[in-house]
Amino acid sequence: MTEITWKFRLLLLLRRAGSAYGLIRSLRHKLLKWWINQLRYLLKNSRYGPPAGFFSAFRCDGKASLSSIRIIIDGQTVPTLPVNSLIQRAGMNQIGHQPWPVFTMLMGDTMLVGSSLAPMSADKLLLNEALYGDRHRTEDPAYNYILLSNPLYLKGNWTSITSRWSGGYFHWLMDDLPRLAPLNSFPPDTGIIIRGPIASYKREALGLLGYESKVRECENKNLRIEKYHFSSPVGMTGCINPYAVKWLQENFLHHAEGGEDFPKKILVLRHGKTRGILNIIQIKEKLEAMNWVALDLEGVPFQRQIAIFANAECIVAEHGAALANLVWCRPGTKVMELCPESFLNGCYEGISLCVGLDHHFEIFKADRANRIHVPLERLLGLVKEW
Repeated sequence: MTEITWKFRLLLLLRRAGSAYGLIRSLRHKLLKWWINQLRYLLKNSRYGPPAGFFSAFRCDGKASLSSIRIIIDGQTVPTLPVNSLIQRAGMNQIGHQPWPVFTMLMGDTMLVGSSLAPMSADKLLLNEALYGDRHRTEDPAYNYILLSNPLYLKGNWTSITSRWSGGYFHWLMDDLPRLAPLNSFPPDTGIIIRGPIASYKREALGLLGYESKVRECENKNLRIEKYHFSSPVGMTGCINPYAVKWLQENFLHHAEGGEDFPKKILVLRHGKTRGILNIIQIKEKLEAMNWVALDLEGVPFQRQIAIFANAECIVAEHGAALANLVWCRPGTKVMELCPESFLNGCYEGISLCVGLDHHFEIFKADRANRIHVPLERLLGLVKEW
């Protein structure tokens, strides 16, 4: 969930320049990439400069190339999309990217570089599978740095759940945490490297797993690890991922708080964030009069969020990170996702399909900040039978 900062306001102002802003941004990106690629070529045989290329843990035929690789799953079977699918409307191929092998690999003495802390070999080649594959690897921060400071050396056994997509509640739940699934197969003293600073909900989740003492909060962009145990991303970010959903439920649902009468019908609020519902106050007042409970989950402890969604029967929310909590819901829970037409993404429909939720969505016109106005009578008509 992103705060509306002065930088974001400046970005909105620049966007009003339309095509001129797009051209300036494109030229800046191309010039930076050109400069980095010149350094890549000039310093390819030097220990300095950006990475020289990539290597894969798998051969061309898809077989593991090293004996140190342990395959957890070869790929996943994803649910069938409904006739009216937000995933299809979004057009982001969130049903694809399979087969996607989930695996671990002992890499020994390894460098982790860039803000994504991707593994890099001694000959300056990045591990392809850590960068989410061929399509995304050249945009990864680990491939596009210019120079790094001297490496921080960490002795012993380590793994990492940091990647390009780390950051924010959704990516923490669906991308980062499930990479800890094979941790018990690593040596008992294996530490966990996480990009810092660690948000309170991340620290709480690690505590519930019993792993908080294993964590090293790291802001360095150049690490040298004595014994690195690579745990692969469990799927393309934002795509349907039954493996991640199942692991999260098995490891966290039993922590749902009990002994309290949690609300059955909830309206999820977003205050002071990008996107937003312009007439949320009117919606809140009307739904509260119908025995709904309005909740802003910012600052709500992680364990309590699990319990809220595990006990809910009906949920109305704007598209946003709080809907990652749908993973805790019971099958059949009714969900209404309110989407700006300029920001379509089917990631929460994907979670709903894995859990077995009764997911619905409505699309509304949005302003330049992706804020929407939801006609009150239209919304009430959609949920009146809930």
